Amino acid sequence: MNLPSTKKSIRVLFVLLVIIPFSIYGQAEKVKAADESLQNQDYAKALELIEEAVVHPNSKDNPRAWYTRMNVFGTLATNRPLSENKLSRINEVMASYEQVKTLDQSEDKYFTQLADVYFQNFHYQLINKGVTAFQQGAHEQANDWFIKSQTIMPSDTLGYYYAGVNAQSMERMDIMRDNYAKLVELNSNVKAVYSILITLENTETKDPSKALLVARKAIEKFPNDNEFRKQEINTLLLLGRLDKALEGLKTAIENEPNNANLLFNLGYLYERQKNADQTIFYYKAAIEAKPDYFEAVYGLGTFYYNQGVDGLKQLNELSLDEFKANGEKLKQDIDQSFSNALPYFIKSTELKPKEAVLWNTLANIYGRLKMTEKEADALAIYNQLRTN
Repeated sequence: MNLPSTKKSIRVLFVLLVIIPFSIYGQAEKVKAADESLQNQDYAKALELIEEAVVHPNSKDNPRAWYTRMNVFGTLATNRPLSENKLSRINEVMASYEQVKTLDQSEDKYFTQLADVYFQNFHYQLINKGVTAFQQGAHEQANDWFIKSQTIMPSDTLGYYYAGVNAQSMERMDIMRDNYAKLVELNSNVKAVYSILITLENTETKDPSKALLVARKAIEKFPNDNEFRKQEINTLLLLGRLDKALEGLKTAIENEPNNANLLFNLGYLYERQKNADQTIFYYKAAIEAKPDYFEAVYGLGTFYYNQGVDGLKQLNELSLDEFKANGEKLKQDIDQSFSNALPYFIKSTELKPKEAVLWNTLANIYGRLKMTEKEADALAIYNQLRTN
């Protein structure tokens, strides 16, 4: 009596045994079909199939399914006209990548290796998308692509570099600064990044303390590039740390003894410290190194001129007895200061003949030295330039 029932149970068991492997096979086929749909550019079908596969109990823990999902969402994120929701789709690529690494328990980590390669290539795809948008003038779109590339691979410098360049075109110095600061943090090999960031911190954000840190990091990274020593010196000047600036300038001049800019800066520092002898020495050294260096020529002329003006103030403040004792000597010193200034202001007007203020100062010097004809000529040029 029990035999038919036993046969029925065996039949049911046989059916169950057939159904279970068929179900597993069906999910594997869905992953394969999603791959094929992706290759055939049937993106909607690929998405439908892979989203079913990664939630099904028989395939949700399959690293291949999640690797395929990476591909599907990566394609949706980077191919027109599918990339409108690119930011959320990029997030799905990242989530799928993490799932592959978590679920791949194989000895050779086959799908993890595939996912690593895809993920890196996807990162560069995003950068290329940003570069294309940048070239087309779509700077906001380019910025989006670059930001997401940074999210994908936060330790890669390329996304930050292009984002900084793009921000400069947008005239967004804040974005540019943030990206270049990250590049410095990542120890970038691009020298220009350090120079630009130092300038930004000094001029835009008005934070010379940060600029000084960047300059010193650049000096450490590029010890043979004297340009960063100059930027360090300029930053120290902004911070009012004259002693440190002097020390840095002297070190820089040892490496570049004929660098007119360094020599001039050192002369300027000594002028700030009211050291007349050293001021004159280094201004003259700068002019000798570069005779047409306007800043040094004008700087030395102005130094002598200001000596004369200061002398005139002292002269006017002398009492009668003081004038009788020291007046003539002081007048001679004043005339000597203006005489010393004269050739440098003549040279300054030769270097910048359309600068009206130079001709006015030159006329004042001629007047003080009783060179009336030349005074009149200089004043005529000054009035003409001022009128124009």
